[in-house]
Amino acid sequence: DFEASGRQGVYILKPKASARGQGIRLVVRPDLDTQADSDCLMQRYIERPLLVDGRKFDLRIYVLVTSIEPLRAYIYREGIVRFCAESYPTDIRTAYEDRFRHLTNYSVSKTHQPDEEEAEDGGQPEFVGTEEIEGDGRPGALKWSLGALRRRLASEGKDLQPVLDRIDDLVLRTLISVEGPISANVRRLF
Repeated sequence: DFEASGRQGVYILKPKASARGQGIRLVVRPDLDTQADSDCLMQRYIERPLLVDGRKFDLRIYVLVTSIEPLRAYIYREGIVRFCAESYPTDIRTAYEDRFRHLTNYSVSKTHQPDEEEAEDGGQPEFVGTEEIEGDGRPGALKWSLGALRRRLASEGKDLQPVLDRIDDLVLRTLISVEGPISANVRRLF
């Protein structure tokens, strides 16, 4: 039994080969969900994430691999921070179906229509395109530069560098884990 196993909580299901937030959803009982049996990634959802202005966010970090043998890669230090359109709920179990509170995908957020309360507070979140990311860091924007997030967290006494160091380590380990298969395919093709 799922509940007896101690695996209660909220899970996020991401379908295989999908993009722009399509098909992503949160479930409380993946054992009862028919889509959980299909090709998808399922992971335990972080129920108490770090928030900025009450909103959940994710980081887009860009990596350029210029060589596999020898392995050479560069991590771009100015990534993008993407925010949810709505504030994160205080009780996730009451709002787990609200995509605008949980998904940071721009394709999802740009369709957000503010409710009456949000409209009174200034309306729809500000849309800042990637070409316009200079001057970011504004509350309500859906995209910031990584530098803006660093400045905001530093003003709150939080250091983002340990997280970025762990991301660097994860990128390195990921590339090492696929180095052999990629090298073999490159030799086979060329």
